[in-house]
Amino acid sequence: MKDSRNNTNIYVDERLSILEKVDKEDNIYYPGENITFTIICINNSDEEIYNILIKDTLPNEVIPLDENGYYVETSKGEIKQKGNIIEVVVDSIKPKEAIRLIIRGKVSG
Repeated sequence: MKDSRNNTNIYVDERLSILEKVDKEDNIYYPGENITFTIICINNSDEEIYNILIKDTLPNEVIPLDENGYYVETSKGEIKQKGNIIEVVVDSIKPKEAIRLIIRGKVSG
């Protein structure tokens, strides 16, 4: 599987930027391998921003690690999982603050 995604969305305003990467530089994954996505959301402005939703839809080829679902960790906010959709809701993000989101799944066979 070659990862070529544009499935991450931030719904708030243009003062935020997002960076997304996977754990392999060549982006090539084989069935059964774990894949880790790291998403960083940065407030580039000089103002605090409120009510941020970061939403990522994982490709169909990425399945949960086990019966507990995907491994999801965030530096700030509330995590919600529904199927292959991961959402993080953040009350506020201070100027120049960054939020890190890590999602780990497995490549289906």
